[in-house]
Parts: sequence; structure tokens; C-alpha cells
Amino acid sequence: MKSEQHNRTDCLIKALIVVLVLVAAGLGIWTFLQKSLVTSKIVNQTVTYTERMPKSIPTTETIHAFDGGNPFANTEQPKTAIGQVAIPKVGLVTNVFAGLTNANLSFGAVSLFPDRPVQDHNVVLIGHNMGVRHLHFGALQNVSVGDDVYLRYLGHSYQYQVRQKSTIKETQIDRVKDTMDSKLTLVTCSAATRTPNRILVSADLVKEMPIPQAKMTVDDVVKKQKRQICHDLWWRDWLPIIVISLVALIIIMLVIRFL
Repeated sequence: MKSEQHNRTDCLIKALIVVLVLVAAGLGIWTFLQKSLVTSKIVNQTVTYTERMPKSIPTTETIHAFDGGNPFANTEQPKTAIGQVAIPKVGLVTNVFAGLTNANLSFGAVSLFPDRPVQDHNVVLIGHNMGVRHLHFGALQNVSVGDDVYLRYLGHSYQYQVRQKSTIKETQIDRVKDTMDSKLTLVTCSAATRTPNRILVSADLVKEMPIPQAKMTVDDVVKKQKRQICHDLWWRDWLPIIVISLVALIIIMLVIRFL
């Protein structure tokens, strides 16, 4: 009888340990899987481009750090972008939306002052740093003075050249003030976590480009970007998922066999 009770106790302990290991492994796997699914959703989003600024622009929201969002949310409905910005040297390509909302920033950059025309004004774009080098504005930390920037904006294409890169405080709003000449300012957080610092890249307009020529340049960057993101996802998300799964399996096998 005593032996039977001991066997039951051992089985309960084994079952409890196995359940705890599975729960811990599941939580760890979900953390990485969520990041991977959200990244894939952003990269494969369906977007249409408009040549006119929307008459109704969403109301400005209080912006929060990107939390990953719901990877299973329905995103079949195409989003309407007012443009696209690309920096081939660092593999950056992202769509530009009108309306400073958390939803828009989840899928690309936002024009902070959509009423500013390109010519003789400072066009300011802000975007998240998600910790993925080639997604959204995370690549701005690798930009150098002299790099080319291509902007597709309301049916026109422009080439800029980076003039300055600096780190500023989030309170230095004077750095995004309007100008009398044609500039492009790109702003993102200095890290993927909450931070008071911002990376600011300022570029001067070089010329307006024929749309087909600009499209060829950007399409080439998009292909390279997708390949690089797949590579990053493997090392950042899928390798940890495999390691967590193997460790959990080994622990469960040891518990069942020796405990």
C-alpha cells in the first residue's frame, strides 16, 4: 500500500514538473513566435498608394511603444499610403501614412505635418524602431552622411541626400520646424525600448525623379530587404524557438526516465 502511494506521489510530481516545463516553454515560444508573425504581417501587408492627401486624416493619438500587436488580427483590407521612403545603403524601405496613430505607426512611417508640400518645406516622417534592422526606421542608426534617400510622395518621386545625423531629446521639437527650402527629416527612437532620445536624420532635396526610375531602385531594395528580414527572423525568433523546444523536450525526457 505504501509503495502504491509512493508511486502515485511520484507520478503526480512528474506530471506537475512536465506541466510547468510545458507552460514555461509555451510562454517562451509564444514571445518569439508573436514577434515573427507580426513582422511577417507587416512585411506582407497589402497597400494602395494615393496621389492626393486624404480629405479625412485620423485624429492624432498618444503614441505608445510598439507592443507587438495581435498577429492574428484581420489585415486583409488594404491600407492606403501617401508614399514610401527608401534608403538603399541600409536596406530601409517603408510605407508612409497620413495620421499620427498607433495603427499607422505599426505598419510604417507617418508624415508628421501632412499639410507641408515637398517643395520649399521640411517634410517630417516618424517611425518606430522595432529592433529589427531592416523593418521601419530601425535602420536609421546605420545611416551615414551622404547616403541617398528616395521618397515617393503623393504621386511624385524625389531623391534626397543625407546632410546630418544626430541624437536629440524627444522634447527638442524645434528640430522638426518648417523651413524655406526642401528638406526631409526622419525621426525614430534611439532604441527599441522606451527612451527619451531620438535619432534624427536630415536630408536635402537633390532632384525630382521619373517615377519608373525611382520604382526600379526601390523595388530592388524591397527584394533585398525581404531576404534580410527572413535572415534576421531566423536568428532572432526561429532559432530560439527551436532551442526552447529541444531544452523542454530533454527536461521532460529526463524527468520521466529518472525522477
